[in-house]
Amino acid sequence: MKVGIYTRVSTDEQVKKGFSLGDQKDECLRYIHLQGWELYNHYCDDGYSGKDLNRPGIKQAIRDIEAKKIDIVIFFSLDRLTRSIRDLHYLLDLFEQYKIDFISIKERFD
Repeated sequence: MKVGIYTRVSTDEQVKKGFSLGDQKDECLRYIHLQGWELYNHYCDDGYSGKDLNRPGIKQAIRDIEAKKIDIVIFFSLDRLTRSIRDLHYLLDLFEQYKIDFISIKERFD
């Protein structure tokens, strides 16, 4: 399974509270290692709000999903992926269309 990790921080305050890009990536890498999966790419948006999808990291992840380069997207928590219900709906539809699994380290979804 080829995995894409997505990380995002929008403010320095998040870094101070333990949500740094490195912390998010490390948690995702631990999960990938435990599963025996392969990391394809780390998509990172440093200093971008989650209010929309106008972010270089998420745009590249979407392109790689559409090109069928990854099977799974892992992120630290849902609010790191997006803060918009509309964008969440779009991403869930995209994941379903391309048969992409998604995993949040902090939340569990069935």
